[in-house]
Amino acid sequence: MGKLAEYQARRDVRRALVGRERRHGEAAPGRFRRADVDRVLQCAAENFAEGLRGASLPRGWGARRNVIAGIWSLALFRALKREVGDGRYATELATDAIWLSYKRSSDALRVFCRLLARSPRRRMHLFVRAGLRFPFGRPGYEWTARRAGDALETDFHRCPVWDYFRAQDEEAREFFRRSWCTLDYPLAEILADGGRYERAHTLSAGDEVCDMRWIAPERPALPR
Repeated sequence: MGKLAEYQARRDVRRALVGRERRHGEAAPGRFRRADVDRVLQCAAENFAEGLRGASLPRGWGARRNVIAGIWSLALFRALKREVGDGRYATELATDAIWLSYKRSSDALRVFCRLLARSPRRRMHLFVRAGLRFPFGRPGYEWTARRAGDALETDFHRCPVWDYFRAQDEEAREFFRRSWCTLDYPLAEILADGGRYERAHTLSAGDEVCDMRWIAPERPALPR
């Protein structure tokens, strides 16, 4: 992870955590202060260094970047679980931070697609097709894409981030399913007015494919 990426990731964690309850649903332990978050970040950095040493990184810049982000997210989850003592709540907190990073990484491309197209559907499809080149390009990822009516369907047959998590323990795999596998739902909503994301199967559930459908209307909704 480069210096800029590390700074941004740490900033996202602080934005997601400062002010949140230290124990889910319990007022007495108080809320996360910056000093508490810095302690979590120090633990996460140690976890990350250890995870990175033992990781086999894939070919392809985008795939490598995503796997490194996956290692960081697991390191953060484990640091948070140690801090809050609750795996479900640690997953929620870590996912909020991961979402901020995921959204931020899409900002420039989302603006570019908005400039290129007025149609919400075209904006969404431009964004997804660009993502299939980077960071979800081959050879790290394997996928097929096609238009199907109003939807752009992208079937992922291989995900290197899931490959990394699959080699970890069951707690890590469950974290992946409850965090990374949820991020495209809100992403679709910000990609286009009326946008939505559907998926019936996923690799992390033991299926042979992540069958993603990206759907948006052709025309913007009229103001009420």
